[in-house]
Amino acid sequence: MDNWHNFYFNAFDPGGVVSLDKPPIAIWMQVLSAKVFGFSAITLLLPQVIEGLLAVSLVYWMVQRAFGRAAGLIAAFPLALTTVSTRDKNLMKRNKLTGLAFTAALLPIVAAGAAEVISGRDAAYIDWAVRNCAVKSSAKEHGLIDQSKLINETAFTRDYMSAFQSKVLADAISTPQKTDTLCTEIKAWYGPIGSRIADLLVWAEAPPPDKPKAATATAKGDGGRRGHRGQQQ
Repeated sequence: MDNWHNFYFNAFDPGGVVSLDKPPIAIWMQVLSAKVFGFSAITLLLPQVIEGLLAVSLVYWMVQRAFGRAAGLIAAFPLALTTVSTRDKNLMKRNKLTGLAFTAALLPIVAAGAAEVISGRDAAYIDWAVRNCAVKSSAKEHGLIDQSKLINETAFTRDYMSAFQSKVLADAISTPQKTDTLCTEIKAWYGPIGSRIADLLVWAEAPPPDKPKAATATAKGDGGRRGHRGQQQ
């Protein structure tokens, strides 16, 4: 711990002649922990505890993002509580870091798959634009909504209603200028070259309604009316 040359080369002996036949990163974590908290069995195990918790959290986050909280808990449970995870007392093992590395390697795949998943918030903004801007929702948007409902309809509906009744959309119809501003932003988010998800909106042939405030107020005030998604608005 007192010789950075030995630390870097994963040296076994004080003279720095013999190196351990193990990848160094896991041992580096143990050395740094002992350097900060003092040398003991607990401080040597602490990095593995943290690495294990991070791996479990990543598994939960990746699964629940696509399939909901229940599925995330089911996926994370074996990694958190199985014997191979909880009874690894060998200080020289690096299973936790290896597990964390393999789990983190899946993040780009999950991120790429999640890029085409529409949320309830997205759907609410698109519905608002259909009512108040010169746009129509596309077939792609309808398909993504069906997929999102199959994954977790309860969460989708909750996010949809929360966003649709939010202060942002309510304030946007207070003046024509604010309506035009939000319409422009939503078109940039979900239009043919959308910055969030592309091709969810197409330009409508008919001009936008003259009184967006009245149209939206009617839709919001009618508690029994249902939109094209079948959700109560």
